[in-house]
Amino acid sequence: MNNKIAYVGFGFSHHLPTHAGYHQIKNYLDYDYVVDCQDFFNKTEKNTFETSLWARIKRRVNCLIFGGLPVVPFYFFKCFWLALTRGHITFHFIYGENTYIYNPLLKIRGCKVACTLHQPIDFFAGQRWQKRLRTLDGVIHVGGGEIVEFEAATKKNNVRFIPHGIANDFYKPGNAERLAKVLMVGNWMRDFEFAGKVFEQLAKQRRAVEIVVVANPANREYFAHNARVDFRSGISDEELLLLYQTSACVFLPLKRYTANNSLLEASMAGCPLLLATDHPCDNSYIPSELISLLPLQVAPVVAEIEKMLDVRRTDVALSRYVAANYSWPAIAERTTSYLRSL
Repeated sequence: MNNKIAYVGFGFSHHLPTHAGYHQIKNYLDYDYVVDCQDFFNKTEKNTFETSLWARIKRRVNCLIFGGLPVVPFYFFKCFWLALTRGHITFHFIYGENTYIYNPLLKIRGCKVACTLHQPIDFFAGQRWQKRLRTLDGVIHVGGGEIVEFEAATKKNNVRFIPHGIANDFYKPGNAERLAKVLMVGNWMRDFEFAGKVFEQLAKQRRAVEIVVVANPANREYFAHNARVDFRSGISDEELLLLYQTSACVFLPLKRYTANNSLLEASMAGCPLLLATDHPCDNSYIPSELISLLPLQVAPVVAEIEKMLDVRRTDVALSRYVAANYSWPAIAERTTSYLRSL
């Protein structure tokens, strides 16, 4: 008998009002039960920084019981109640790094636990995580470059690469003209210091270029000395889509990466893509012939951007590839099949 499936998750605050984020899977995968962790996640950061003696004691006790979480995760009791009263459920923690709880009570009555993980293997190097990985019945990783390393950690042949999805009914090529504009989007694992150097050199070599950076306000400082950079925060999905549709290229300088919302969004909109990284093995989404993939070196990156500014085309092949492989319905179907097989 196949287990039923329970969603255990939340959406990051910067993803909630958008089409981005892995929590979108809930709209496409027909979960049998939903355990919402949103309130817990919203409160966690605040509680983490409480400094009273009682707060520190609570954090220490909860870390021992709940595997590193700083406050009592009330969603654990919801999961336990489902396990106790229903049984034969596979709990799918969609952001395992943030919410996974190791507790034998979740595995009573034929229940199992699976996590989707989003970070590179280095994130899980600590002894605590090494032990926790071995307790999982199933692991989905959204990057395909380190599956062998995760298999070595779990020791169960239970790790599968299932990519992140994209809302391909929203992100699509437009009819507007592509301009002499280079676009950088995102925050996590971006090399902003490198980007600042690239844009400084690009501004010197190209007077007729528009440089747009969409990121959190805290990252504005990396471009404060460059008046040519149009730095934006908190824009709507519609504004972002128009940028994807009218830019000559999207430039993503990445320290590491597994899944990447901006990569999928830009590609789906047919915007030529330049990835700069010293970890090319991280690229498990787009064939190398469909994108430009360079090391973190200023001169070759600037030269490649200049080529893209000269060509200014919509990459139909890139958009079609992403639509065919990463639509949310297709990703949800693969995820369902794997979770029910555990």
